[in-house]
Amino acid sequence: MGESYLSQGPGEDTGHSGKEEYIMAKIPCEIIRDLLPLYQDDICSEKSRNAIEEHIKECESCRTYLKKMEGEIPIETDKIEGTDEEWKGFREFSEKVSRKLNRRIVMACGVVFLICIMLTVALYSDAFQSYHLSRIAAEDIKVEEVYQLKNGRLYVHVKSKRRTTGLSYPQTDIDTDTNTVAGKDAVGAVREPKNSVTYGISMNSSINPFARVMYITSKEVAYVIPFEDGQIITDNGTKASEFDYVGRSGEKKILWQENDEVKKAPARVEKFVKESLEKEEDDPADENAVKVLWVNPQMPLQ
Repeated sequence: MGESYLSQGPGEDTGHSGKEEYIMAKIPCEIIRDLLPLYQDDICSEKSRNAIEEHIKECESCRTYLKKMEGEIPIETDKIEGTDEEWKGFREFSEKVSRKLNRRIVMACGVVFLICIMLTVALYSDAFQSYHLSRIAAEDIKVEEVYQLKNGRLYVHVKSKRRTTGLSYPQTDIDTDTNTVAGKDAVGAVREPKNSVTYGISMNSSINPFARVMYITSKEVAYVIPFEDGQIITDNGTKASEFDYVGRSGEKKILWQENDEVKKAPARVEKFVKESLEKEEDDPADENAVKVLWVNPQMPLQ
């Protein structure tokens, strides 16, 4: 009782006697395996080293264990006796949970896909768009630049406080009475009564959150308008003395009117118009067509 596995009998010398070798061979494998890391790193005592070497000569299991530690044999997880059924049950449970999760993920993806299809159909439908377009007020429109291009056309650069989704092309109107809406500007100032033809435009903005993705949208638009003898040439060939913006309640704001000074367009504007018109698909033979260009906000003003 309490005798050390490495103890010597009384009267024995320090050499390896037959009894000591027998005792070393009987050292439990658990203790040998605990000592193997020290043995492998060569930091155990000489007596422990001798005991380990004597043991592994006779014990194939510990010898194999040492080879695994040294990398000669791939290390595999030892099976724990009595737990096969527990691991089997755990694996079955994990597979069952995984199958349920996979089914739910597939169903969720299917639902999301259907919702996306429905939203796409709704957003592109005419009914949806018409209910979500509103005309931009005249007070939210500002004239940035007015120039005459080399080809004689009038260039009118307009900026909106709201992002523009839809545009209405110019329409002619006869202004004969200052008491009508057409006879007043956006702030209600009465203009001198005169018989004149005006060219009016409007802009629409959408509250559709996907409008910026679905459409070309911008806060700046340029109109390139046929211009001759200081007057605008309308689509039906008549001459107009004003270019107006028509707001949501029919109010009008003058963007250009006859006798306003018009400077020659700088090189940057000529370049922008030329490059933009080259991309247009409109019929170039239609000389009275108004060209609408989306202005790059980064284009510097002069």
